[in-house]
Amino acid sequence: MRVSLSEIETMARRAARGAGLVWGLAEEAGKAARWLAEHGLPGPEQLAALLGDLVGDLAASSHSSQAVISSQAARSPTRSPRSAA
Repeated sequence: MRVSLSEIETMARRAARGAGLVWGLAEEAGKAARWLAEHGLPGPEQLAALLGDLVGDLAASSHSSQAVISSQAARSPTRSPRSAA
């Protein structure tokens, strides 16, 4: 299947945005993927690999944060709600 350079840029930008990058970085990622593809290099493939690593790191970080929060909650005494006077 053949795709245009414009399609590469658009899909790369959307993928970067979907992976959590802010708009400015997503636009740069799209331009970089397009430039690399234009010069015969695997731009979309490289971006996909990097975004996969980024999403994996974010997921691992999220799980670690949840584990820390859970362990802290288990150790801290529960507070009773203040009664209205």
